[in-house]
Amino acid sequence: MNTQAPTHWVIRVGDGQNFWNSSPHRRWGTKGRTTIKPGDLMWFVTNKSNGHAIAVATFVSLNERSYTTMTNKELGWTGDGEWKYELQYDNLYDVSHLHLLTNIKGNNSIRKYNQNCQVNLPTEYGLIVRYSRVMYIPSE
Repeated sequence: MNTQAPTHWVIRVGDGQNFWNSSPHRRWGTKGRTTIKPGDLMWFVTNKSNGHAIAVATFVSLNERSYTTMTNKELGWTGDGEWKYELQYDNLYDVSHLHLLTNIKGNNSIRKYNQNCQVNLPTEYGLIVRYSRVMYIPSE
């Protein structure tokens, strides 16, 4: 059993609409591989919002997209993004109402949490788990 604390990651999700559209399927798209490990925590933040955190979830797996995976249309993704991989997750919490502004800026769509973040994500996560419920998402 791994007793090491999970790594927190900050993941940009555009305006968040495609993210919420695909949340019933517990997956998000990315263009490149990542070093996120199962059990790590992913904080989804919107662009042009001072890094507003809208959700947090536990990473499960990274899968390359193929003809056997859901299409962009099936996932509810609009736009012309070519997502090569899917980040699959579980234990999704909607935190959009908390107004957690990470102030993370830059071109990296996936980055490891660090001291530049204006919110202490590990502390906030403990409070979120204590005082909130995982979003109910029916099994596929």
